[in-house]
Amino acid sequence: MLPTSISADDKASLRSIPSVEPPSSDGVPVVGLEASPRPAFAEESSSLVHGTSNVDDGLRHRARLRYGALALVPLAFVGIGLGLSGASTAQLLGVAAAASLAAIVSWRLADRHARRQAAWLARVSEECCAIDMEWRYREGRLRTDPAMPTEIRRFFRDVDRMARRIDGSMERLRTAVKEGEALRGQLEEVLHSREQEIQTRTVELQAANLDLERLARQDGLTGIANHRRFVEFADQVWRIGIRDQRPVSVIMIDVDHFKDFNDIYGHQAGDQCLKKVSAAIASIARRPLDLAARYGGEEFAIVLGQTEPEDALQLAEQARRAVVAEDIAHSGSLDYGVVTISLGVASLRPHRDTEVKTLISLADKALYRAKRNGRNRTAM
Repeated sequence: MLPTSISADDKASLRSIPSVEPPSSDGVPVVGLEASPRPAFAEESSSLVHGTSNVDDGLRHRARLRYGALALVPLAFVGIGLGLSGASTAQLLGVAAAASLAAIVSWRLADRHARRQAAWLARVSEECCAIDMEWRYREGRLRTDPAMPTEIRRFFRDVDRMARRIDGSMERLRTAVKEGEALRGQLEEVLHSREQEIQTRTVELQAANLDLERLARQDGLTGIANHRRFVEFADQVWRIGIRDQRPVSVIMIDVDHFKDFNDIYGHQAGDQCLKKVSAAIASIARRPLDLAARYGGEEFAIVLGQTEPEDALQLAEQARRAVVAEDIAHSGSLDYGVVTISLGVASLRPHRDTEVKTLISLADKALYRAKRNGRNRTAM
């Protein structure tokens, strides 16, 4: 039985063995090889040690069967022939003695032949055990027995080279994996940073879009709704009035003698005047379905949802008095001496066959009647 384990004494003696480099008869550099820093096939060599422990017995058994068959079969045929031919007892005993002698000789020959066949396996097992000890317990150079057959030395040389290549490839693979992990971490950081930046830019873009949307519907000078917003809102209120069957009212407003005001006080003063007038007008549009807007130039408009004609007329008068209360001096207004407004009021109950443009046109006509009747008044 071959050794399959190493004692502490064997390890100590192995560490003390010097590295030798005997010459190679076939020119194969099998000694003095740099040992792999890791047991490249130490596990495999240990398995080989265990696997070859029973090879000797198996070879002996098969050789005995073969040699025995070669020796005993002819003698058996001879004995059978003599028995059938009526040979004497002495002849049969001679054949039996010859068969016994042949069995003994064949047994010995089979055992000797099996030992010769298993000799090289025993050497391979011993060398594998030595390599296993060398790689597991000693750092240095891999040594082989110079008496080892050339084929075995070549085998260990090739296996050692293969083990070194595998070790080098595994080390490069580990390095590549580490570099890949580092690159992945960097990529994840970059992606996270980009995602944060995209989210920030998205929020900024949404805020900018809301500002643009608000500016698109807001008058830049007065800060109230512009003409576009007024038309959209009036159409929405009109559809609500169709659904609820409630009247909708519109007030059209014009600043009296505003051209003369600009000529006398300048356009900057005119802008300030429009701001004050718009604030006074917007003060009466306080409900969700009410909206005050700059219609264009010095003209303003108010849409009043679900408002009866009488209530619309009262709100128009409140707006007129609020503008007069601002007490904006206007020397061009000979009758009043301050800035005043004229207002036209119209009210309709919405119908599917009628558009809101009709209501706005009626309010505009009422405004011109108020201006013809002396300004600073409300007409309906």
